[in-house]
Parts: sequence; structure tokens; C-alpha cells
Amino acid sequence: MSSSIRHRMNPETEDEKRTRLLKELEGKNISHYGALLQTIIQSELDSVKTIITLSSVAIVLLFTVSMSEGSFGIIGPIILSISVLFFIVTIVLGLLFLNQASTRYEDELKGANNKKRLNSLLKARKKFSIYRKGTFITFVVGIIVGVGFGVLRFYEKLF
Repeated sequence: MSSSIRHRMNPETEDEKRTRLLKELEGKNISHYGALLQTIIQSELDSVKTIITLSSVAIVLLFTVSMSEGSFGIIGPIILSISVLFFIVTIVLGLLFLNQASTRYEDELKGANNKKRLNSLLKARKKFSIYRKGTFITFVVGIIVGVGFGVLRFYEKLF
């Protein structure tokens, strides 16, 4: 069979078939990575919500411990204030992250095509990572200072 007869029988050439298959594969990969990225973003949003909740509980716990009997001297209220301040900053940064990031992510998820949407989600994730990291760092510092307050409280009870 000559190549011209084969070409007439098979309307799609090998190059066209290969190109079509590559485009299909690319679309599937973009969809797959888009779904993974959406899962990661949702996980980040949920972790920030958890940190906000824990920060609120920590503030209440610190004030409860500070109301118990005993003198703290001058250092106790300072440490308490620093810890509460860090937890308040954590809550504010977390709320900023949730408000701005979730709005931006929702807008990006309504994008036109998969490739453009994936790139937009990546840019949005990088843009708001400072809020997420700031929330986590201030939370950890608040915990450390809060533990210092607890150690001071324990030390005063012993002596």
C-alpha cells in the first residue's frame, strides 16, 4: 500500500495523533496538579483556622492562670503581656490571611482554563505565604513566652 492511500484511509497522521495525545496528557496533568494545589491550599486555610482557635484558647488560659493567687512581681505581667500580644498578632495575621487568601483563591478557581488557573493559584499561594508564615511564627513565639510565664508561675509557687 502506498503512503498516499494510507494517508487517505487514516485522516489523522502520526504527528497529529502524537500532538493530540500530548495535549490530552498535558490537560490531565494540569488538572491533576490543580486538584493537588487546591487540596494544599485548603489544608493551609484549615491550619490557619486551627492556629487562630488555639491562640484564642491560649489567651483565655493565660488570663485564667494570672488570676490565681500569688505575686508575680514586675516580670510576670510583662511576660503575660508579651505572650498575649503575640497571640493577638497571630489572630490578626490569621484573619488577614483567611480573608484575603480565601477571596483570592475563590476568584482564581473560577478562571478560564486549567493552565492559567494553575499559574494564578501558584502566584496567589506565594503572595499570601507571608501571612501564613507570620501567623505560624507569632504563634510559636507566643507559646514559648507563655511557657516562660508558666515556668515563672511554677517557680513562684515553689518559693
